[in-house]
Amino acid sequence: MAKAITNPEDIIGERFGKLTVAEYLGRVKKGRQTVPMYKCVCDCGNAVETDRWLLLKGDKKSCGCAYKDAGRARKEDFTGRRFGRWTVIGPAPTRYSKSGKTRRIMWKCRCDCGTVKDVGARALKTGMSTSCGCFQKENISAIMVDDLTGQHFGSLTVVRRAGSTIDGKTGCAKHAIWHCVCSCGKELDVMGFSLKNGDTTSCGCRKSSKYEDMTAEYLDQCGYKKDVDYFREYTFDGLVGVGGGLLRVDFFVHLHDGRDLIIECQGKQHYRATKWYGGKPYLQKLQEHDRRKREYAIKHNIEYAQVFPDSITFEQVVNSLREQGVM
Repeated sequence: MAKAITNPEDIIGERFGKLTVAEYLGRVKKGRQTVPMYKCVCDCGNAVETDRWLLLKGDKKSCGCAYKDAGRARKEDFTGRRFGRWTVIGPAPTRYSKSGKTRRIMWKCRCDCGTVKDVGARALKTGMSTSCGCFQKENISAIMVDDLTGQHFGSLTVVRRAGSTIDGKTGCAKHAIWHCVCSCGKELDVMGFSLKNGDTTSCGCRKSSKYEDMTAEYLDQCGYKKDVDYFREYTFDGLVGVGGGLLRVDFFVHLHDGRDLIIECQGKQHYRATKWYGGKPYLQKLQEHDRRKREYAIKHNIEYAQVFPDSITFEQVVNSLREQGVM
């Protein structure tokens, strides 16, 4: 049993570490007993309340600043060092628990991808954190994406993977990007799906799409001669776009039965707004041009046919034109 205290104010004015006892506050219940409580003033100026036994046993020597100071004194300088993809820029504010009993020494780091973030010293030293998360996302993306390296798509040859587009909402990799070399020598980055579905087959030096090339092949097989029976990128007087310039149709054909025919090869950008093709404003412009071409054809008794974006093979292009009853 603890010895009874005859004079609880006997330690007022005494120092315990950085604390000076200023006032006796009475007894406070702790568990099954009551203990004498004191108001103490720390050397840093903070006031703190603690019990007599913590002071006498040496378990309480400051308001908590001594612990923080010790942590700062022990902190190793990581500035300029690399940990995986992290480069340490400099110190960041130390994080403390609500009780002040635990702390995390933090460092401001920049990832190779450009992300800046505060990272714990322990996470850096143990290898628990080696990037902002981009490394893991790229690894997952690499596992799930077909390797197109060395493959040919039209005039393009895939050289290497060039990263991924990142979903703005989830932060996860969305589409694989591939670095390609065109047959003309120009280098460019292209999204994988655009290579696979044939939307991109050159750096732009080839003006025709896969749909146009297959349509031209079919016309040739049917006995139509280019620049005699059919014309590509043809313009008509009076067929004008929203900007005032003449609109081009993909094909103008003099059919063997005497009819005239316009063939338009429509990619997905004619039906759906995508950032890749200029978004909604570009979609609206294309659709207005398509409307004007159809009206011109009707007004001048010209047959009008379309090759749709779901016609991805030569056979599908041929069937599409036949089903529309124009060839």
